[in-house]
Amino acid sequence: MKYGRVDITAPEQCPPEGRLPDAGPRLPAEHLREVFYRMGLDDKEIVALSGAHTLGRSRPDRSGWGKPETKYTKDGPGEPGGQSWTAEWLKFDNSYFKDIKEQRDQELLVLPTDAALFDDPSFKVYAEKYAEDQEAFFKDYAEAHAKLSNLGAKFDPPEGFSLDDDKGAVATEEKAVADPAPTSDTNGAGPQPEPFVAAKYSYKKRELSDTMKQKIRAEYEGLGGSPNKPMKSNYFLNIMIVIAGLAFLTSLAGN
Repeated sequence: MKYGRVDITAPEQCPPEGRLPDAGPRLPAEHLREVFYRMGLDDKEIVALSGAHTLGRSRPDRSGWGKPETKYTKDGPGEPGGQSWTAEWLKFDNSYFKDIKEQRDQELLVLPTDAALFDDPSFKVYAEKYAEDQEAFFKDYAEAHAKLSNLGAKFDPPEGFSLDDDKGAVATEEKAVADPAPTSDTNGAGPQPEPFVAAKYSYKKRELSDTMKQKIRAEYEGLGGSPNKPMKSNYFLNIMIVIAGLAFLTSLAGN
């Protein structure tokens, strides 16, 4: 996946309703195209991504679709209940397309947008293909999933990346990426740009300074501890901590 994603920090930053397709629109095929075309996805990618329904369940109390439970979901795994699109709903394969095509099992869920994959002539070409060729489905799904996931990602953004560690090294590396030094190829055809080098993330543990170590040790010894033996429990202090914690929780409950 590409760099450049920024997590949201508040609910109001979530995309408005309508960015994802509804399960039962009046015109399912047209609705799917309206939603996914604006993301730059085509019919093949729409059908391939729909194959993600081979995993998971739908619960009527949450989405309004599906049965409360079926023979495939009544015992879990996980929280029992809901209705799945496939019998083995934790296995990723092409059974979703096979089951929609056959529609022989009333225990399996088929949404209007699922049925549209075999009703619409353009969608049907790919749905039929995936029902017969699992490897083709895997390949097309992987490509479509990567394309969808990279929407909105900024690769090597002009403002750079802000990291906590090794900021100087990262800034230097980003500058080298943005302004590469010219090099010549072996045939002397002229300068060639250097390949992109991703910023390096550092997970190194920082060593405490001697001053901080001395301060911590002095406070520890001041409470009765020493390097050679653990500090004895102060029962009075423990009781006070518990009482303070309970008082804090009580105040939260009152608010």
